[in-house]
Amino acid sequence: MDTHFGRNVLGISLVEFLWGLGMPPVMESTFLQLFLRQLGASSLLLGLIPTLAALGTAISGLFSYRLTAHLRRKRTAVILVHAATALPMLVFGLVLHFTGSAPGTLPLFLVLYAFFSVAVGLILPVWQNYLMKIFSEKRAVPAMAVMMTAQSVSKVLGSLF
Repeated sequence: MDTHFGRNVLGISLVEFLWGLGMPPVMESTFLQLFLRQLGASSLLLGLIPTLAALGTAISGLFSYRLTAHLRRKRTAVILVHAATALPMLVFGLVLHFTGSAPGTLPLFLVLYAFFSVAVGLILPVWQNYLMKIFSEKRAVPAMAVMMTAQSVSKVLGSLF
């Protein structure tokens, strides 16, 4: 199980580093609120964004286990769920790049953000299940510590960008 410890820690840390770079603009900063205000979002809608994120994450997390519990090898599922989570924000970024802030931009963002939130809820249990599969109990905590440090550093960097 721990024969590839270094490679696995590097791999999961790289994944978390990339997610950490992308999280501040869409989840953990005032950038999102300022951006949505520019698109015409009301104060009520701005206040509901964290609720939308929490709801999507919580509801889909309940069903996430069913997606991978039966799989002996979970790597492909982990990759697919990560890609599915990134897709809504990627689509929104491309639409925004090519069309600019049109009147339908705010509703499009809300729909894609809802899909993003649901997909984040799918990631968490699948990712945690995968991590517990590739590390022994003894080595899981050090591996997670390195992974979370990589994510924390990248969140600071992502906030600066």
